[in-house]
Amino acid sequence: MNNIADLNLCLPPKLPHTICLQTAPSQTEHINRIVGSLLGLAIGDALGASVEFRSHSYLQQHPINTLTGGGTWGLERGQWTDDTSMALCLAASLIVKKDFQPYDQLVRYKWWWKNGYMSSTGKCFDIGSSTKQSLEEFLRRQNLIHQFQILEKDIDYLSKDFLQQIDYLIFQ
Repeated sequence: MNNIADLNLCLPPKLPHTICLQTAPSQTEHINRIVGSLLGLAIGDALGASVEFRSHSYLQQHPINTLTGGGTWGLERGQWTDDTSMALCLAASLIVKKDFQPYDQLVRYKWWWKNGYMSSTGKCFDIGSSTKQSLEEFLRRQNLIHQFQILEKDIDYLSKDFLQQIDYLIFQ
């Protein structure tokens, strides 16, 4: 099989880089798509929350076709899991900062973990071991910042410039 035609590939009619848009989508259209994506995420997550960690055979015997409560976490109907909470933390950071700022994202994830920020229940009821380990490391590094005489109440609101100045000391 030396000829690419022999592969019998099914290619899309146009490749993404060859599509010419007549007009750029409006800002409203972008916002509607973003909101719709986040809403779809939350609804899909809530739909599956009652069967999270269940086996495939269980799902075949008990198909999900409506929002229900219960499951591993005893959630109420319509409540989402840590997956949506973390996505909302990321979205909030991108919106508020109008930029990709990892420190702000980590702060918001910490708020979710410690205070239930963006949680459907008001508290963090589940956190994966890798996520928890990463946030514990972030807290350890935040504690190193205290050597710069930063008050605890200010540690989550450090400027991008200040973070860049201390980056080589703390975050390496």
